[in-house]
Amino acid sequence: MINDVFKIKVLLRATLSLKTNNKKRNFYMTNLIITGNGFDIAHSLKTQYNDFRQYLASQKGYVNYNKEYGFHVNLVYKNFVSLCTPDEKWSDFEIQTEKIIKEMQDNKKINLFGKHYSASSISNLETWVELRKTLTELIEKNIGDYALTINSSDLIKSLVDDIVNSALVKEYSWIPCLYQIFQQWIQTISYEDNKKLFLIDNNDIAISFNYTATLEKIYSIENILHIHGSVENVDKIVLGFNSEKLDAELPGLNEMYTSSFKELKRASRDAGIKSTGSSKFYQSNIGRFYKPVHQLKNNIINFLEDKHFEEIVVIGHSYNNIDFPYFKELLNNYPRKKYIFTYYNDVDKLNAEKMIDILGNINKCKIVDVNEYLIQ
Repeated sequence: MINDVFKIKVLLRATLSLKTNNKKRNFYMTNLIITGNGFDIAHSLKTQYNDFRQYLASQKGYVNYNKEYGFHVNLVYKNFVSLCTPDEKWSDFEIQTEKIIKEMQDNKKINLFGKHYSASSISNLETWVELRKTLTELIEKNIGDYALTINSSDLIKSLVDDIVNSALVKEYSWIPCLYQIFQQWIQTISYEDNKKLFLIDNNDIAISFNYTATLEKIYSIENILHIHGSVENVDKIVLGFNSEKLDAELPGLNEMYTSSFKELKRASRDAGIKSTGSSKFYQSNIGRFYKPVHQLKNNIINFLEDKHFEEIVVIGHSYNNIDFPYFKELLNNYPRKKYIFTYYNDVDKLNAEKMIDILGNINKCKIVDVNEYLIQ
């Protein structure tokens, strides 16, 4: 009887172990799967940058920012392609979106009272004070002998708020409109007629850098962290760029995503305290195409805190610099795990080698052709 049970277990293990190019995947073992956009592309999903560009170009009519302002889709597209000219790689698109942030940071397109300001400069306290002073002098010059009262100060503050925000909305509301179109596009991705391609078990856990539900719908995995947000909640999608240089130039940007900052803003709002010298539009939209990587990477460790896994398998990544902090966070917390970095082409392989060389501290790792993880 004992021998029969043993034979059954052996047969079961043999059935559950798939062999590919001298590699076995033991499905009694839980792995951590990390997917990039190449994973979706391998499943023939239309998730390349060019797919988004074609969708954007095909849209008609207007996209509304609010009840007062909206942009024709053609103008959104025109503004977008005038700034961003990426290749087919999604990672390159993300890098290109830095130009959108730079547009708001550097270009002095806002003309107020005869002076030109960038969206960034017009949203700091010094400029706010200057504009209030200019508006006060302008009013006093045109009201003759009627002196402004103390109560006029609050009115002038409110007027400057309205003037600045209206100017920014008029010039740059195409940016949140672009973001809205992206949210619409990601919901059009179809998973029909797709099947499993890779040696992934539904008991595995996953960290997806994609917005799509490929792992859920095709591989039936439930335990997933979508590090940049998911199609299931498009309002929380994080799209865009991050770099140390950008953080240095806009030091307040990264802090905007910390829990302490959000709590402070919530408390101030509940107490009826308005922020001084700060444009609501700028704060809301400078971050549309900024990735708060240093905040997001903390979600990885929180997600993995109570989970057990053996190997870490990376599929569909181009190993771009923008994602290095995430992998560094994993290595710092799980230095003894076995890392398997798959590659699709020689460029990906070189990028993986470069990343490993830069990050270091990897005891056990392999760089293998992604075909080794294909179901045969």
